[in-house]
Amino acid sequence: MAADDVQVGILVRNLIDNALHYTPEDGNVTVKLGTAEGKPYLAVYDTGPGIPPELLHAVTKHFRRAAEQLTTGSGLGLSIVLELAERQHARLTLHHRQPHGLEARITWPARGIPQPVNNTLREYDATRRQ
Repeated sequence: MAADDVQVGILVRNLIDNALHYTPEDGNVTVKLGTAEGKPYLAVYDTGPGIPPELLHAVTKHFRRAAEQLTTGSGLGLSIVLELAERQHARLTLHHRQPHGLEARITWPARGIPQPVNNTLREYDATRRQ
């Protein structure tokens, strides 16, 4: 995987900070690195309130947050993550976890293999479309 280490560091810090910010004291944040179908990925799972599936498309826009959040924030974290992922030619997917929580996953492309689009009702591919 070819990537800018500074940008990846900022991307990772934003994902983990976001998960820690929204997870209650007795909750969990898990970070997983791996490969799937030859593509490296970083996934951050949390047990916070999650983001309702119908709002997943909006939270990567600047200054947008999920409705009814009990914590403060600027609404920039996931928009920064999306911008940095795109600079790395990577894909950000957000998945609402049942009964609550969020999976935020960055997947980098395998060399020479284009990434397929995979959207479902409970998953949002946050890659911007031109």
